[in-house]
Amino acid sequence: FIQTLAHLSTDPNTKVRTLVCQAITTISTTHVAVLDAYFDNICVFMLVALQDTQECVAIESCEFWAVMLETPDTKIAIMSYLNTLVQHLVSRLYLTQEQMDTERNDEASENSGEKELNLRPIHHKNGSNTGSAKAEDKETAELSTRWTLRK
Repeated sequence: FIQTLAHLSTDPNTKVRTLVCQAITTISTTHVAVLDAYFDNICVFMLVALQDTQECVAIESCEFWAVMLETPDTKIAIMSYLNTLVQHLVSRLYLTQEQMDTERNDEASENSGEKELNLRPIHHKNGSNTGSAKAEDKETAELSTRWTLRK
């Protein structure tokens, strides 16, 4: 099974590479000992997958590394890959100029109060109640004045 995954790891189809990463991650969470013989090759593949141009493959590779950090034994096993892993992760953090502009615009619209209007609760309307709503409000007010804590 692991050899078949190794063969599929070089598939040109993005979905296949994503599923290979998912399969290895799943095996790592349940039966990490099965991967001992292939651990070095798996780590190299996951480092390459982390640099994949397709974001879904890179995200699945990140899941593998997160799983590897869950137990003390696997933490020790990935120590030799840590330097390269950090370099690859940092290289993925850079934003393009277009992404930075989008982030700035989103931040500016949040700070301008534009989104506050979008998030205002529905029941918070500006005095434009209909006749039936006014009747309901009047009835509620009457009930609240008749029934107090003492009554």
